[in-house]
Amino acid sequence: MTDNDLFKRLLILRTPGVGPVRYRELIKQFGGVDAAADAVEQSDSIRDAVLREIENAKKVLYLCLNMAKSLAIVASPIMPTKTKEIWEQLGFTGSPDAPDMWDDTSKINISKSHKVGQPKPLFTRLDDET
Repeated sequence: MTDNDLFKRLLILRTPGVGPVRYRELIKQFGGVDAAADAVEQSDSIRDAVLREIENAKKVLYLCLNMAKSLAIVASPIMPTKTKEIWEQLGFTGSPDAPDMWDDTSKINISKSHKVGQPKPLFTRLDDET
């Protein structure tokens, strides 16, 4: 069994709501109490690391959403139609070219529970002709 398989099995066994932890099965599978305890401890630290990375990814995506909002506002005088499409895809109401929006370009003020809309292509794809 690879480390990845072990992690997946332990994660399933240790995840709340998935089912009961079968410690006897763990002990038998790993060849003893000490080995099973080590495997569980290792899976806990791996799971904690994965959860930390998920939280970091959420922060990055939140900042990207705020940046996309600011870029849509700033680009609205140049590309009004496309920035309105971007605005809708980002899940915002109103219009990015509203006069009071310029004050929001430097703010990180989107609600943590904000939901983005369905993504779709804004431009047609251009392929290089060879």
